[in-house]
Amino acid sequence: YKLLAVILISSCVAFYSCNTFEDEPLDRITDDLAFNPADTIAANIQNYFYGIYEQLPTLHNRISNDYLDSGTDDGLPTIDDGGNGSIENYRNGRVSPSTIGSLDGYAWGRNYAGIRKVNVFLEKMKKQPATSRWPQKQIDEMKAEARFLRAFFYFELLKRWDGIPLVGDQIFDENSDLNKPRSSRQACVDYIISELDGCYSTLPEPVSNPNSGNTGYFGRMNKGTALALKSRLYLYLASPLYN
Repeated sequence: YKLLAVILISSCVAFYSCNTFEDEPLDRITDDLAFNPADTIAANIQNYFYGIYEQLPTLHNRISNDYLDSGTDDGLPTIDDGGNGSIENYRNGRVSPSTIGSLDGYAWGRNYAGIRKVNVFLEKMKKQPATSRWPQKQIDEMKAEARFLRAFFYFELLKRWDGIPLVGDQIFDENSDLNKPRSSRQACVDYIISELDGCYSTLPEPVSNPNSGNTGYFGRMNKGTALALKSRLYLYLASPLYN
């Protein structure tokens, strides 16, 4: 009888445990938790926002830690890798559709991941109320920065692949149809310009001195970067390659 009781108790515990099984780690911060309107400190929102910046490309040595000039006849790799570094593939004609992803920091996936993060951020922030610790001015500036970053991600895609799929504010999931056609070059340009113009007035002013006391804005997107990106886009479009 004791053995039977133990078996019955164990079965009940196992059955109850199955009904309360957690389908994801409890320490994972979901979108609903990150954008909880009751969170007046909004630390999770800020962390998500800064995560959008992480989708930006790294600097001039982003390919196998070599200067980008090493991919041309103007320079040589700074690291002695026997001519087998990723940057060497550009000089030696070994770039192909199957290798371009890794050779360019997976720009396609990285930039579309950034676009999706922006879309999630803008959608969730529609329900975020302003508070004394989370003023409306800060909310509006972050939304404007996110729109600028989305325009920048599209610019990075456009300069590599010409016309690319524009997804607008759509947020894809595992059930979404990803077979989106390419938009025309002009449609992409018009979208990028409209986003830059739309966010410009709300972007913060440039901070040229990190010791000015306004350190919270130093290194973040502002009116100056919006004008610079707009200028660079028009400059590229005026080149013989595009025009």
